Amino acid sequence: MNYKLRLSVFMLQLITFAFINANQLFGQEKVIITSGVGFPELINIGVRYQCGQSQLGLSIGAINVKFISISGDLFYHFDRLSNKPGINPCYCRVGLDYWKLDMFRAEGNFLLFNLRLGRDFNISQKFGTELDAGVVFHSKELLNQSGVAPSLGIRLFYKI
Repeated sequence: MNYKLRLSVFMLQLITFAFINANQLFGQEKVIITSGVGFPELINIGVRYQCGQSQLGLSIGAINVKFISISGDLFYHFDRLSNKPGINPCYCRVGLDYWKLDMFRAEGNFLLFNLRLGRDFNISQKFGTELDAGVVFHSKELLNQSGVAPSLGIRLFYKI
């Protein structure tokens, strides 16, 4: 099976799982749906599970069928800036990204590690945006000789 078919089957399984377990997911109020753009996660959609001030997330991104990213992230919220109850707006994000790349001057599979600091901007109780920046560590043959590049992301989120 080629990787396009495997990715399509995986996405179908993920969507089926979400629909089957919708009642359980909505009842917990700890699931967050995200959509955004950034480096290294590309144009992406994702889901996160919140436990206290921490969140564990998975996102799938792409630019086209020849440039795909799968990201796993751990968010830790800190520094309460207001007296409102709930999650703290500032966070540290640690992530691992898998790239399947078949274009530009690099081809193959790559693993990237990123560290970022960011902040949530709540528009309402359940909806908001996030902005984060940091660095990404990658193999030297992927982007440049240093193995380190800037990392930036902006996302919309919805708390189910």
